[in-house]
Parts: sequence; C-alpha cells; structure tokens
Amino acid sequence: MTPEEYYKSMSEKRAVDALIIHQLILKLFPTCTVSMLYKMPTYQTELGFVAIGNKKHHWALYTCSAEKIKPYIEKHPDIKHGVGCLNFRAKDILDIDTIAIVLNNALNISK
Repeated sequence: MTPEEYYKSMSEKRAVDALIIHQLILKLFPTCTVSMLYKMPTYQTELGFVAIGNKKHHWALYTCSAEKIKPYIEKHPDIKHGVGCLNFRAKDILDIDTIAIVLNNALNISK
C-alpha cells in the first residue's frame, strides 16, 4: 500500500484533514522521506519522524514524544492524545499553526 492508497482508504473527513497535514509536512520539509515504514504514512528527516495513522474512532499524528506534542496540548487541552500522539476526531478542528510547531519539534529538533 502506498501513502496515497492509505489516504484514499480513510473516510472523507479524515482523509481531507490528514491530507492537509500531509501537504503541510511536504511544504515545511520538502526533502523528508515518505514511506509506509510503520504500515502508515511515515515522514522522516535525519532528526526525527512523524506518522499519520487511521484508527477506529480517530486519526492520529504520531511523534512518539510527549515533549514534541506539548505545544498542541497546552493550547488545546481537550484534544485526545497519547504519550506522543495527537488523536483527531471528527469534531476536532485542526490548528495548523500549532501543528506546524509540533512538526518542527518532531522533524527538525534532535531530542
């Protein structure tokens, strides 16, 4: 499966939101490697990675670090999240500016 096929397999609302993040990642990190490393679209630089996953009740942005997603959680304390991932449900509105900070933390800052 390719990342494009993965996004096409998502429900329309999820696919639209996830593709917004996909495009943002490619805009901010045009030289990142895009693969299906974790059986989901995975974006890697020399300093880190993020992945976008489709789950039963949400889609998620994985960074595997609580510190990297902290700016989003501080600004949006009601967002469902795990230790290093943000979980977006249908009712959630994407804060692109803060997601860009999370992406920079995950892909551009070695921690």
